[in-house]
Amino acid sequence: MYIDENQIIVTGRLTATPELKNVEGSDGPFSVANMTIANNYKTRDNPEQQVNFFNVVVYGKTAENCCQYLTKGSKVLIRGAARLTPHKKEGEDKQTYYFKIIAHRIQFLDTKPKTNNCDAPGMPPDTTDNIDDMFEYPD
Repeated sequence: MYIDENQIIVTGRLTATPELKNVEGSDGPFSVANMTIANNYKTRDNPEQQVNFFNVVVYGKTAENCCQYLTKGSKVLIRGAARLTPHKKEGEDKQTYYFKIIAHRIQFLDTKPKTNNCDAPGMPPDTTDNIDDMFEYPD
């Protein structure tokens, strides 16, 4: 059976400090971090700088590292998969869609270490937890 490729790679800066949550799963508790990155771009037709905003979800130890070392304005490279989730508000017939990136790898691109809520000795060059080995994704 052929499986389509779903891979996205994007760089940008965090619009806010990542939010860490601990969630209870079927295999026990795990960490989840949510963040938004701003990705600047220009086109030939419009030389003015434009911005895309991407919502990113990170799991496990990578989520914990993001919350420990990243702050608003930190530059990152995200490798992950795109997800489009339908959402319908109560009392409305219209269905909207929520786009997010499920991060598999995050590389910290800032040259200076930044710390958030702890006294960390420095910033690791990247976090490479492979969450594909930890979670099953629906088809």
